Order: sequence, then C-alpha cells, then structure tokens
Amino acid sequence: MKSVLASLCLLFSLTVSASPMECTRLITNDYELSSRPFTLNVDNIDTNFPETDRLAHAHKIAREVIKSVGCEQKDINFAKSPTGTSKSKCSMISPGRTASMSCYVESNIGFFFVMWDMNQNANVIYNIWE
Repeated sequence: MKSVLASLCLLFSLTVSASPMECTRLITNDYELSSRPFTLNVDNIDTNFPETDRLAHAHKIAREVIKSVGCEQKDINFAKSPTGTSKSKCSMISPGRTASMSCYVESNIGFFFVMWDMNQNANVIYNIWE
C-alpha cells in the first residue's frame, strides 16, 4: 500500500511540474529560440483593472502570449522565478514620455518585456531562463 501511495505521489508531482516545461517547449518552438517576439491587439484582451495599472496589464498580456502558443494559465507563475521570488516592474524609459512605458515581467518559465505602441498593440519579447 505504501509503495502504491508513493508511486501516486511521484506521478502527481511529475505531472504538476511537466506543464511549465511543456509550455517552455511550446513558446520556444522546441527550444530552437531563446527569445521570441509577439504582437497582440490589446483591444481584444478583456481586462477589469484600471488602464494606469500597467503591471497588471503586462501580466495579462504575458498570459495571452502563452495562451496563443497552446499553454494554460496554470503553466505560468508570476510569483516565482528560478532564482526565487520574481521581480517585475514597469517604468518610462524616457521620463515624462508615456509612449516609452515598458514592463519587465519575471515568471517561472522565462521573462517578458512588454511595450505598447501608440495604437492598440502590445509588443512582447519572451526570453527563456538560461
């Protein structure tokens, strides 16, 4: 009985940890790419937080990126990175110029740079942890 229980626990832990690995494989095109650009129309992304909360928008956009390659929401964790607690931040590259707003977002599967153009697009660069 103990060996069956231990086997089930091991199997469960492998399936839980396999999902982010599969997502990393998908987003890197079978590990052929270490970074990958994406452009998303933000008008098509449903958000229910203030437009001024750019970090919340950046997290949502990163979720949409992984969804676009076939990953699930549970595959990404913005609270953890391979080095421990993740650090994410948005700021204006050129102070006072709202068009220069950019976000750096860490997650368990890699990190994202999110930038907005002056239309309705978000330009995202995904980078794998190496």
